[in-house]
Amino acid sequence: MFETLRDKAFEEEPPFSVRPVECMSGCSHACTVAFQAKGKTKYLFGELKPDRETVEQILKCAELHSEDPHGVMPWSSRPALFQKGLIARLPEVLD
Repeated sequence: MFETLRDKAFEEEPPFSVRPVECMSGCSHACTVAFQAKGKTKYLFGELKPDRETVEQILKCAELHSEDPHGVMPWSSRPALFQKGLIARLPEVLD
């Protein structure tokens, strides 16, 4: 899934970076994805399917996260796949 996500992000040149991490301790919720930026709310989602639709929705969430000054992604604004599967939401005050 990462390769597809990276390739799609490269095509669109978004204002955020996409990078793999070795482990997010989400094995029981694989596939997982996190959204984070300094001074913003952080999110960890799991139980995602490694397919093209998921990649498209990851990029939409990343755009929402990057556009909000506090990184808040209200439930109703998130793409359908990200209205469920939330593992953690860490407020910006923990930075």
